[in-house]
Amino acid sequence: MPVYVPIVRSSSIIMTSEVDNLAEKMEKDATLDTGVNQGDVNQTQPQRGGKKGKKKQKWKALDLTSVPGPPVQQSTTSQRSTNQWQSEGRGEAPRSTSNSGRYQSQGYSNQRYERSQDRDYRDRGSNIALSKALVTLLRHRKPHDIPIDESGYAFVEQILRHRQFQQFYASEKAVDDIVKSDTKDRFEIKGVVGDNFQIRATQGHSFKLKAEASGLRLIENPHEFPVVVHGTYQQNWRAIKKEGLKRMTRAYVHFAIGFIGETHVTSGMRNTCDVVIVLDMPKAMKDGLKFYASSNKVILCEGVDGAVSPKYFKAIKKWDHTAYQFKETDFVFEE
Repeated sequence: MPVYVPIVRSSSIIMTSEVDNLAEKMEKDATLDTGVNQGDVNQTQPQRGGKKGKKKQKWKALDLTSVPGPPVQQSTTSQRSTNQWQSEGRGEAPRSTSNSGRYQSQGYSNQRYERSQDRDYRDRGSNIALSKALVTLLRHRKPHDIPIDESGYAFVEQILRHRQFQQFYASEKAVDDIVKSDTKDRFEIKGVVGDNFQIRATQGHSFKLKAEASGLRLIENPHEFPVVVHGTYQQNWRAIKKEGLKRMTRAYVHFAIGFIGETHVTSGMRNTCDVVIVLDMPKAMKDGLKFYASSNKVILCEGVDGAVSPKYFKAIKKWDHTAYQFKETDFVFEE
């Protein structure tokens, strides 16, 4: 018969057998908490449930010499521009705003902004980048908020004050140097630096201007230019021989007054073209097509409904990759 011993603990009565079990459990818990079992701290310690535990992990001192340093940060475009600015002795470069935000505020998409980045617009110290930006403005009216008159002229002072051109840190003298050093004569200027200085593109416009006012001269003598050619590429030839030469987004179809490499040819055809179309200009003028000559000797024609028919093609020359020269190929226009 169990003997009941009154023990006051939280207003409860506990049996002596329960007291023994409780004491034994508390002793076991204390042993587990301290990690000591018969005085050997390096022995494997038993865990609850009688399962064998893992050995203690011995930590080694950290060798700071083996820790790799931080990665070397690549120089960004803005840092290169700043370094270039400082190397020229002009002090600290002004802080620029986000190009992406600036282009989006002008209605440009991210895709257009990325294309402009591929075209080297980020190189602020480059005259090539400024020249490309001037071509885009004067030929295509982008950005649209810079005024261009009916003759195609824009004031250089207004151009350089625009937020898109402020990134170049250019002066009117820099623009004047670009015009004078351009081997293709893409620009014309009016006035002098610092006094009513204006600039326009000689040809290549995608918007309509008055021909005579924009510096174009109407050609009246069909034999004035013995050779008139248009350069294109093999992948375009199949469509051209059926539909003719289209002006696409331009105001005119462009022709050169000679072949690639000839000294008197300054513009009108890319030097990477592998197909050259020789135009029969006397025949085209006899049928009523009007041709204009720009100041840099590029021949321009509106065509009929924006195209010059293949019936005016006199000869076709394709680049021979084995002989490294253009060779004439047979072409017969079929109505």
